[in-house]
Amino acid sequence: MNENFASEPNCCENMHEFRHFLERFGPYAGRYLIAYPKDWFKEVEAHIGSWGELDQVRAKTLLRRARENAAILTKPNLIWDGSKSWFDNAVERAVERDFDGIIIARRSDSLSRGNAHTCDDLEWPPTAEERIIAIPEEYVRVSRFLLLISYELFFIDPYLNPCKQSISSVIEKMLQVVAKGKCHRLVFWSRTSNIIDTRNGITLDDVENKLRKIISEIEFKHDFKLEFLLVDDDRSRERMHGRYLLSIKGGLRLDQGFQQLPKGRKVEVGPVGRATHEELIRIFLDGAHDIQIDHRININVG
Repeated sequence: MNENFASEPNCCENMHEFRHFLERFGPYAGRYLIAYPKDWFKEVEAHIGSWGELDQVRAKTLLRRARENAAILTKPNLIWDGSKSWFDNAVERAVERDFDGIIIARRSDSLSRGNAHTCDDLEWPPTAEERIIAIPEEYVRVSRFLLLISYELFFIDPYLNPCKQSISSVIEKMLQVVAKGKCHRLVFWSRTSNIIDTRNGITLDDVENKLRKIISEIEFKHDFKLEFLLVDDDRSRERMHGRYLLSIKGGLRLDQGFQQLPKGRKVEVGPVGRATHEELIRIFLDGAHDIQIDHRININVG
Protein backbone atom coordinates (compact mmCIF):
# COMPACT_ATOMS: atom_id res chain seq x y z
CA MET A 1 0.00 0.00 0.00
CA ASN A 2 1.03 3.62 -0.63
CA GLU A 3 3.22 2.45 -3.50
CA ASN A 4 4.04 4.88 -6.28
CA PHE A 5 4.55 4.11 -9.96
CA ALA A 6 5.98 5.87 -12.99
CA SER A 7 4.45 5.23 -16.39
CA GLU A 8 5.73 5.76 -19.90
CA PRO A 9 3.54 8.54 -21.39
CA ASN A 10 2.44 6.30 -24.28
CA CYS A 11 1.76 3.17 -22.22
CA CYS A 12 -1.97 3.04 -23.13
CA GLU A 13 -3.05 2.33 -26.71
CA ASN A 14 -6.69 3.39 -26.54
CA MET A 15 -9.34 5.10 -24.46
CA HIS A 16 -10.55 1.86 -22.84
CA GLU A 17 -7.06 1.01 -21.61
CA PHE A 18 -6.52 4.57 -20.40
CA ARG A 19 -9.69 4.57 -18.28
CA HIS A 20 -8.87 1.18 -16.75
CA PHE A 21 -5.28 2.31 -16.14
CA LEU A 22 -6.18 5.49 -14.24
CA GLU A 23 -8.74 3.62 -12.10
CA ARG A 24 -5.88 1.62 -10.57
CA PHE A 25 -4.49 4.70 -8.79
CA GLY A 26 -5.47 7.20 -6.12
CA PRO A 27 -6.32 7.31 -2.39
CA TYR A 28 -9.15 4.78 -2.82
CA ALA A 29 -6.67 2.32 -4.33
CA GLY A 30 -3.84 3.05 -1.93
CA ARG A 31 -1.32 3.48 -4.78
CA TYR A 32 -0.30 6.55 -6.79
CA LEU A 33 0.99 7.48 -10.22
CA ILE A 34 3.91 9.92 -10.29
CA ALA A 35 4.11 12.26 -13.29
CA TYR A 36 7.66 11.72 -14.56
CA PRO A 37 9.40 13.60 -16.08
CA LYS A 38 8.10 17.11 -15.39
CA ASP A 39 6.55 17.43 -18.88
CA TRP A 40 4.78 14.06 -18.51
CA PHE A 41 1.29 15.58 -18.84
CA LYS A 42 2.21 17.28 -22.13
CA GLU A 43 3.63 14.03 -23.49
CA VAL A 44 0.51 12.09 -22.50
CA GLU A 45 -1.71 14.67 -24.20
CA ALA A 46 0.46 14.48 -27.33
CA HIS A 47 0.02 10.69 -27.36
CA ILE A 48 -3.75 11.02 -26.84
CA GLY A 49 -3.81 13.32 -29.87
CA SER A 50 -3.54 10.29 -32.17
CA TRP A 51 -6.92 8.95 -30.96
CA GLY A 52 -10.37 9.87 -32.27
CA GLU A 53 -11.74 13.31 -31.47
CA LEU A 54 -14.33 12.12 -28.92
CA ASP A 55 -11.82 9.81 -27.22
CA GLN A 56 -9.37 12.69 -26.96
CA VAL A 57 -11.93 14.79 -25.09
CA ARG A 58 -12.83 11.92 -22.78
CA ALA A 59 -9.21 11.01 -22.11
CA LYS A 60 -8.21 14.58 -21.29
CA THR A 61 -11.18 14.83 -18.89
CA LEU A 62 -10.08 11.62 -17.17
CA LEU A 63 -6.54 12.92 -16.94
CA ARG A 64 -7.70 16.17 -15.37
CA ARG A 65 -9.94 14.37 -12.86
CA ALA A 66 -7.18 11.92 -11.94
CA ARG A 67 -4.93 14.85 -11.12
CA GLU A 68 -7.64 16.63 -9.12
CA ASN A 69 -8.43 13.43 -7.19
CA ALA A 70 -4.76 12.83 -6.31
CA ALA A 71 -4.46 9.69 -8.42
CA ILE A 72 -1.57 11.42 -10.22
CA LEU A 73 0.96 13.32 -8.15
CA THR A 74 4.14 15.26 -8.87
CA LYS A 75 7.44 14.87 -7.06
CA PRO A 76 9.78 17.84 -7.31
CA ASN A 77 13.45 17.46 -8.14
CA LEU A 78 13.38 13.96 -9.65
CA ILE A 79 16.50 13.65 -11.79
CA TRP A 80 16.04 13.40 -15.58
CA ASP A 81 18.84 12.85 -18.10
CA GLY A 82 17.75 13.93 -21.58
CA SER A 83 20.42 11.78 -23.20
CA LYS A 84 18.80 8.57 -21.90
CA SER A 85 15.52 6.84 -22.72
CA TRP A 86 12.46 7.17 -20.48
CA PHE A 87 12.94 3.57 -19.34
CA ASP A 88 16.60 4.00 -18.40
CA ASN A 89 15.81 7.17 -16.46
CA ALA A 90 12.90 5.51 -14.66
CA VAL A 91 14.96 2.43 -13.76
CA GLU A 92 17.60 4.63 -12.15
CA ARG A 93 14.92 6.39 -10.12
CA ALA A 94 13.44 3.04 -9.10
CA VAL A 95 16.87 1.90 -7.89
CA GLU A 96 16.95 5.05 -5.75
CA ARG A 97 13.46 4.07 -4.45
CA ASP A 98 11.72 7.08 -6.01
CA PHE A 99 9.33 4.56 -7.62
CA ASP A 100 8.04 1.18 -6.51
CA GLY A 101 7.20 0.13 -10.06
CA ILE A 102 7.49 1.09 -13.73
CA ILE A 103 4.78 0.81 -16.39
CA ILE A 104 5.76 0.75 -20.07
CA ALA A 105 4.07 0.32 -23.44
CA ARG A 106 3.53 -3.25 -24.66
CA ARG A 107 5.46 -2.51 -27.83
CA SER A 108 8.44 -1.14 -25.91
CA ASP A 109 11.88 -2.58 -26.59
CA SER A 110 12.38 -2.50 -22.83
CA LEU A 111 9.91 -5.31 -22.10
CA SER A 112 12.71 -7.85 -21.90
CA ARG A 113 14.78 -5.63 -19.63
CA GLY A 114 13.91 -6.01 -16.00
CA ASN A 115 10.63 -6.37 -14.15
CA ALA A 116 8.43 -3.73 -15.83
CA HIS A 117 4.61 -3.78 -15.99
CA THR A 118 2.34 -3.03 -18.93
CA CYS A 119 -1.22 -1.72 -18.80
CA ASP A 120 -2.73 -5.19 -19.12
CA ASP A 121 -0.62 -6.43 -16.19
CA LEU A 122 -2.48 -4.12 -13.83
CA GLU A 123 -5.22 -6.49 -12.69
CA TRP A 124 -4.80 -5.30 -9.11
CA PRO A 125 -7.73 -5.05 -6.71
CA PRO A 126 -9.33 -1.58 -6.40
CA THR A 127 -7.95 -1.22 -2.88
CA ALA A 128 -4.65 -2.40 -1.47
CA GLU A 129 -4.89 -3.50 2.15
CA GLU A 130 -1.82 -4.41 4.12
CA ARG A 131 -0.74 -5.81 7.48
CA ILE A 132 1.99 -3.62 8.91
CA ILE A 133 4.18 -3.76 11.99
CA ALA A 134 2.59 -1.31 14.44
CA ILE A 135 5.48 1.14 14.74
CA PRO A 136 5.54 4.89 13.93
CA GLU A 137 7.67 4.48 10.80
CA GLU A 138 5.18 2.06 9.25
CA TYR A 139 2.18 4.26 10.02
CA VAL A 140 4.02 7.08 8.26
CA ARG A 141 4.90 4.91 5.27
CA VAL A 142 1.32 3.89 4.51
CA SER A 143 -0.13 7.37 5.09
CA ARG A 144 2.62 9.61 3.67
CA PHE A 145 0.81 10.85 0.56
CA LEU A 146 -2.40 11.69 2.42
CA LEU A 147 -0.39 13.51 5.07
CA LEU A 148 1.41 15.57 2.42
CA ILE A 149 -1.36 16.39 -0.07
CA SER A 150 -4.31 17.15 2.26
CA TYR A 151 -5.27 20.67 3.34
CA GLU A 152 -7.28 19.28 6.27
CA LEU A 153 -6.72 16.03 8.16
CA PHE A 154 -8.90 14.22 10.68
CA PHE A 155 -7.57 11.59 13.10
CA ILE A 156 -10.62 9.65 14.31
CA ASP A 157 -10.05 7.18 17.12
CA PRO A 158 -12.08 6.81 20.35
CA TYR A 159 -8.89 5.72 22.16
CA LEU A 160 -6.57 8.42 20.82
CA ASN A 161 -4.84 9.51 24.02
CA PRO A 162 -1.75 11.70 23.36
CA CYS A 163 -0.66 11.26 26.98
CA LYS A 164 0.15 7.61 26.28
CA GLN A 165 3.67 7.15 24.92
CA SER A 166 2.55 4.37 22.57
CA ILE A 167 0.20 6.84 20.88
CA SER A 168 2.18 10.08 21.12
CA SER A 169 5.15 8.40 19.40
CA VAL A 170 2.96 7.69 16.36
CA ILE A 171 1.29 11.11 16.35
CA GLU A 172 4.65 12.89 16.54
CA LYS A 173 6.11 10.99 13.56
CA MET A 174 3.01 11.63 11.47
CA LEU A 175 2.95 15.33 12.33
CA GLN A 176 6.57 15.64 11.27
CA VAL A 177 5.41 14.67 7.77
CA VAL A 178 2.30 16.88 7.96
CA ALA A 179 4.58 19.84 8.72
CA LYS A 180 6.23 19.44 5.31
CA GLY A 181 2.97 19.25 3.34
CA LYS A 182 -0.12 21.31 2.55
CA CYS A 183 -2.16 20.77 5.71
CA HIS A 184 -3.34 23.89 7.55
CA ARG A 185 -5.86 22.26 9.88
CA LEU A 186 -5.75 19.00 11.78
CA VAL A 187 -8.59 17.69 13.94
CA PHE A 188 -8.44 14.83 16.43
CA TRP A 189 -11.64 13.07 17.51
CA SER A 190 -11.52 10.99 20.68
CA ARG A 191 -13.93 9.78 23.36
CA THR A 192 -13.90 11.71 26.63
CA SER A 193 -14.54 8.67 28.83
CA ASN A 194 -11.49 6.90 27.38
CA ILE A 195 -9.13 9.84 28.00
CA ILE A 196 -10.27 12.03 30.91
CA ASP A 197 -10.66 9.68 33.84
CA THR A 198 -9.92 10.03 37.55
CA ARG A 199 -8.68 6.44 37.54
CA ASN A 200 -5.80 7.20 35.17
CA GLY A 201 -5.20 10.68 36.57
CA ILE A 202 -5.29 12.41 33.16
CA THR A 203 -6.90 15.86 33.04
CA LEU A 204 -7.88 18.11 30.17
CA ASP A 205 -4.85 20.27 30.94
CA ASP A 206 -2.60 17.21 30.66
CA VAL A 207 -3.93 16.52 27.15
CA GLU A 208 -3.45 20.12 26.03
CA ASN A 209 0.04 20.36 27.52
CA LYS A 210 1.12 17.16 25.81
CA LEU A 211 -0.20 18.34 22.44
CA ARG A 212 1.55 21.70 22.82
CA LYS A 213 4.79 19.92 23.64
CA ILE A 214 4.53 17.73 20.52
CA ILE A 215 3.74 20.73 18.33
CA SER A 216 6.53 22.86 19.82
CA GLU A 217 9.15 20.32 18.73
CA ILE A 218 8.05 20.36 15.07
CA GLU A 219 8.82 23.13 12.58
CA PHE A 220 5.80 23.81 10.37
CA LYS A 221 6.42 25.58 7.08
CA HIS A 222 3.15 27.55 7.28
CA ASP A 223 0.39 28.56 9.72
CA PHE A 224 -1.24 25.55 11.28
CA LYS A 225 -4.26 24.92 13.49
CA LEU A 226 -4.76 21.85 15.64
CA GLU A 227 -8.09 20.99 17.23
CA PHE A 228 -8.65 18.18 19.70
CA LEU A 229 -12.27 17.19 20.24
CA LEU A 230 -13.30 15.09 23.24
CA VAL A 231 -16.78 13.71 22.69
CA ASP A 232 -19.59 11.70 24.25
CA ASP A 233 -21.08 9.32 21.70
CA ASP A 234 -22.86 6.93 24.09
CA ARG A 235 -26.31 7.88 22.83
CA SER A 236 -25.30 8.84 19.32
CA ARG A 237 -26.47 6.96 16.23
CA GLU A 238 -22.98 7.63 14.85
CA ARG A 239 -21.08 6.01 17.71
CA MET A 240 -17.35 5.91 16.96
CA HIS A 241 -16.19 2.35 16.32
CA GLY A 242 -13.85 2.57 13.35
CA ARG A 243 -10.50 4.32 13.50
CA TYR A 244 -9.56 6.45 10.52
CA LEU A 245 -7.15 8.92 9.02
CA LEU A 246 -9.47 11.03 6.92
CA SER A 247 -9.23 13.90 4.42
CA ILE A 248 -11.31 15.17 1.53
CA LYS A 249 -8.83 13.36 -0.75
CA GLY A 250 -9.43 9.93 0.78
CA GLY A 251 -8.92 7.97 3.95
CA LEU A 252 -7.27 5.04 5.69
CA ARG A 253 -8.86 2.57 8.05
CA LEU A 254 -6.54 1.60 10.90
CA ASP A 255 -7.59 -1.59 12.65
CA GLN A 256 -5.93 -0.69 15.99
CA GLY A 257 -5.83 3.06 15.63
CA PHE A 258 -2.74 5.23 16.01
CA GLN A 259 -0.71 3.23 18.47
CA GLN A 260 2.60 1.45 18.65
CA LEU A 261 2.29 -2.16 19.76
CA PRO A 262 4.93 -4.36 21.41
CA LYS A 263 6.94 -7.29 20.06
CA GLY A 264 6.52 -6.58 16.37
CA ARG A 265 2.75 -7.09 16.40
CA LYS A 266 1.02 -6.43 13.10
CA VAL A 267 -2.19 -4.52 12.40
CA GLU A 268 -4.42 -4.21 9.36
CA VAL A 269 -4.45 -0.94 7.43
CA GLY A 270 -6.34 -0.24 4.21
CA PRO A 271 -7.78 2.55 2.05
CA VAL A 272 -11.35 3.59 2.76
CA GLY A 273 -13.68 2.80 -0.14
CA ARG A 274 -15.54 5.55 -1.97
CA ALA A 275 -18.98 5.00 -0.38
CA THR A 276 -17.59 4.78 3.16
CA HIS A 277 -15.40 7.82 2.53
CA GLU A 278 -18.38 9.90 1.42
CA GLU A 279 -20.31 8.88 4.55
CA LEU A 280 -17.38 9.71 6.84
CA ILE A 281 -16.99 13.09 5.15
CA ARG A 282 -20.65 13.88 5.90
CA ILE A 283 -20.20 12.96 9.55
CA PHE A 284 -16.81 14.35 10.47
CA LEU A 285 -16.29 17.21 7.98
CA ASP A 286 -19.84 18.35 7.24
CA GLY A 287 -21.13 17.84 10.79
CA ALA A 288 -24.03 15.49 9.97
CA HIS A 289 -23.96 13.78 13.36
CA ASP A 290 -25.51 13.92 16.83
CA ILE A 291 -22.27 13.35 18.74
CA GLN A 292 -21.94 15.56 21.82
CA ILE A 293 -18.69 17.52 21.94
CA ASP A 294 -17.61 17.81 25.59
CA HIS A 295 -14.33 19.68 25.20
CA ARG A 296 -12.45 21.42 22.42
CA ILE A 297 -8.74 22.20 22.60
CA ASN A 298 -7.43 24.70 20.04
CA ILE A 299 -3.73 25.24 19.31
CA ASN A 300 -2.53 27.72 16.69
CA VAL A 301 0.96 27.69 15.20
CA GLY A 302 2.41 30.66 13.34
